[in-house]
Amino acid sequence: LGRLTKLTQLRIKKNNNLTGTIPSELGKLTQLQRFHLKFNPGLIGPIPTTFGNLQRLIQIKLNHNQLTGTLPTELALLSQNLQILALEQNKLTGTIISELGKLSKLSTLTISNTGFDKGPLPSAFGNLKNMVTFKAANSSLTGILPSEMGLMTNLKLIQLNENELTGSIPSEVTESLTQLTQLELFKNRLTGAISLETMTKLEQLRLHRNQFAGLVTLPETAPFKALALYWNKNLRGTIPLMLCDIPDFKIQVCGNGQ
Repeated sequence: LGRLTKLTQLRIKKNNNLTGTIPSELGKLTQLQRFHLKFNPGLIGPIPTTFGNLQRLIQIKLNHNQLTGTLPTELALLSQNLQILALEQNKLTGTIISELGKLSKLSTLTISNTGFDKGPLPSAFGNLKNMVTFKAANSSLTGILPSEMGLMTNLKLIQLNENELTGSIPSEVTESLTQLTQLELFKNRLTGAISLETMTKLEQLRLHRNQFAGLVTLPETAPFKALALYWNKNLRGTIPLMLCDIPDFKIQVCGNGQ
């Protein structure tokens, strides 16, 4: 494959016969724009550092494989064009590297259930101002939500559930991420009140199984389809009346003391 130097797209998915590692020689395919190797259970080994040579790449989809090793810092060299990086459902180690914050064109980053070691969510992700979709559920994240996330103003979907995040949701996040339609932070250790009145486009909000306490303020006009706040400490407040008129609306708020 390393000899196909004019190749612009390489896509292999759901191939049970594909086994082995990703060849480092693929770093010679400098015209490559889309690289999809996903849903191949026999694909193992590390992500080659030679990927840093593929600076025309727009999409990397390596999700649902058995890849191991750490994220190569050379991925930061793809900042000119990379828009999609999908790595979920692998067996990677190490932490989520701050160098990903240099991928300023990135619109989609999915790294859920990837096997990372415990570590914080890098504040450098605040540089990802074009990000629309961010999924890092069950990624061993610890520490607080960085206030720099408030700079990611194009975000529509955040999934950071099933981690070990602590502290409150920063005001920079609740006040600036007004384009959010889906916010999932359940099964963490988050605390404080819930003040989301400026997130008027929210459709799905799942904050259950945390340690939130105090006043809940929700956007009155948000087009909610799902709302889960149960198993927190002692939340209080009112649910917008308009939610009662939404067909098939699902609400779960029990187990909050009030």
